[in-house]
Amino acid sequence: MNSSVSNLLEPMRLAYQGSSLSSWWPQARQQCLSLLPASWQELLGAADRRVCIRVQSNELHFYAANNGRLTALGSLPSDDDELLKMCLGRLQQQSNAPRYLLLDNKQVLRRVLSLPLAAESKLREVVSFEIDRQTPFTLDQVYFEARVLSRNVQSKQCQVELIVLPKQALEKSLKPLGILAGDLSGIDVIDEHQNILNVNLLPNTMRVAGSHQNAWLNLGLGVAGLLLLLLAMNLVLNNREKVLTQWEQKVSAAGLQAKQANVFREQLKQTGKAEAFLQKFRTSQPTMLALINDLTKRIPDDTALDKLSVNEGRLVLVGQSKQAAALVGQLQASPFINSPALAGAVQPDSRTGRDRFTLTATVNGSKEASNGKP
Repeated sequence: MNSSVSNLLEPMRLAYQGSSLSSWWPQARQQCLSLLPASWQELLGAADRRVCIRVQSNELHFYAANNGRLTALGSLPSDDDELLKMCLGRLQQQSNAPRYLLLDNKQVLRRVLSLPLAAESKLREVVSFEIDRQTPFTLDQVYFEARVLSRNVQSKQCQVELIVLPKQALEKSLKPLGILAGDLSGIDVIDEHQNILNVNLLPNTMRVAGSHQNAWLNLGLGVAGLLLLLLAMNLVLNNREKVLTQWEQKVSAAGLQAKQANVFREQLKQTGKAEAFLQKFRTSQPTMLALINDLTKRIPDDTALDKLSVNEGRLVLVGQSKQAAALVGQLQASPFINSPALAGAVQPDSRTGRDRFTLTATVNGSKEASNGKP
């Protein structure tokens, strides 16, 4: 599971290390921390404080290293065991900073290698195969470290410096320290420009474990920061949920109002259509008075009507006439009706001597009005 997660995160890590952010962030962090008082930096474990020892001739020179800057503290002869014992006691009582031996650049072998960017995840394992080819020693004859000098994401290459310390040279370097050799936390290298390389060539089995006070403090601060972050995220999430609920209620109310408005709009539209139809129907139909007046003029006096009805634009005349068949022709000239015709057969009435008829016609405008029905 851990290897799978590492494989997933490896491209992101390499992309970060190859970007300008990887070089900008440590500088920005260091600048921000430098604004804090020295006591605060020490409390937070942010200051890289060491006591460095450098062997020159027959003397041990002591330096205070603070974030790579060396400040001379003094020197002692390397052949005075009692004085070295007193020095060790003072160092252990007055400072919990780790003690490092500083080797000169000429005491180690340095080689710059060009490796694939993917090799960085297993850098120590990869460079161990280069020791036989890059140095006159075998792997079991040296202690070594590797540090990345630069990365190129485009070419997927990185420049790595291999730093090798022969085991015999380590024994020779530790001998002048006497009792102080057993109190070292690491061995670093200082180059010709007096810059510390920030490596540790001392084997793990020979390192003195440093104080865990800062580690526990950093862990506590990290846990507290994480809890505060989770609390802040929870508060933000709750606020977002409340706002979301309020907006959902507003949207729901607005949607209901929109539906009601659509219903009202549809009702109004239907009402408008109905009113328009009725208005059109009224304007297209002749008035009943005009229709009866026209029929009175066109129906002869020998005709008697028993029934006259107009229903949905259909005119029906029922009555008796001596010339029932002639009524169709007389009514065709009327401007108010169309298609007059006898419905059924004409039946003679022996009592009156007239023919009983039923005549139908369409009132003008009824067809157009019915086509415009909503």
